[in-house]
Amino acid sequence: MYGSQELNFAFFSSEVDSLSVLNHYPEMIMTTDLDLRILWANQAMTQSLHQSLDQLRGHFCYEIWAKRDKPCINCPSFRAMKNGKRYQAEKSIINGKLWHLHRSSPMLDAAGKIIGAVISISDITDRKQLEDDHRRMINLLVDYSDSLQQLAVKTMKSNQQLRKEIEQRQRLEEKLSTLAIIDDLTGLYNRRGFYAAVEHQLKLIRRDGINRLLFYLDLDHFKSINDRFGHQEGDRALLRFTEMLRRTFRESDIVARLSGDEFAILAMEASRNTIELLAKRLAYNIQVDNRKSGALYQLAYSLGVVQIEPTHIHSVESLLEEGDRNMYQDKKQRKQMYAQFGIRHLSVVS
Repeated sequence: MYGSQELNFAFFSSEVDSLSVLNHYPEMIMTTDLDLRILWANQAMTQSLHQSLDQLRGHFCYEIWAKRDKPCINCPSFRAMKNGKRYQAEKSIINGKLWHLHRSSPMLDAAGKIIGAVISISDITDRKQLEDDHRRMINLLVDYSDSLQQLAVKTMKSNQQLRKEIEQRQRLEEKLSTLAIIDDLTGLYNRRGFYAAVEHQLKLIRRDGINRLLFYLDLDHFKSINDRFGHQEGDRALLRFTEMLRRTFRESDIVARLSGDEFAILAMEASRNTIELLAKRLAYNIQVDNRKSGALYQLAYSLGVVQIEPTHIHSVESLLEEGDRNMYQDKKQRKQMYAQFGIRHLSVVS
């Protein structure tokens, strides 16, 4: 193992000039060998640790930085060296008073062989504090919006009240647009944004005695698309599916991507015909898109629906769990559903 360490030292001794620009970089940077022994660190790192580069060399980075006798679970540096990809992790120290962002990338020699890791560490304490402030702001805005609605219900007709709620929700969305509630890829709400918006709607449902519908969807065979055609094509599949959801549901509905291939929609219209109408409309839109896309696969999905009534409401989490159960039941019976709505199973052209 020491021979490997000496080889890495030799590599870096020949590349010192190329690291000179990083030596004065304000972000803390260090490089390690395959065993996470420190090979090099810039001035920001040595000043933060109050040790010289000679004092740091040869020590394990987790020994010096985290005061541990072994690497942490899911160490981003080990993962970077194992998989040849960049990984990052947020870590708190001093009981959450300080937060650091650790980013690790594989370090390659001239032949392209992984010989260690390049690690950068940034202080993100201010950003984490801002996120906490944003969460508190969300709660204040929701409570403020709810107070306004109580006054409006007494003075407006039902159609005026609905219009007011939509306008207030749009203003609320504009205020929250900078609070990391939007999915970067699709532009839909992410899980955090969906929870904030739906929790507000649940208050209105309880107060006004109105009904809503929750649609829970899973994009079938998404992993197969990624594995066979690559992640870029997987992203295109998600964007196609997102566009079909936008065409199917109303602008006033709350549409979100909860995770990789899972989506949820809170539909404002909840009449007897709504479930069948929206299910058929989505099925038709998907069918048309599959014919026109020219892709070597077809989109398919599983669907679970939850009817939300004022007397049977618990939490956003419980509604999503019920939608998830209904979706998996639909997944088992999707052959019958496909026959009913004219949708084929996802197929891949060889």
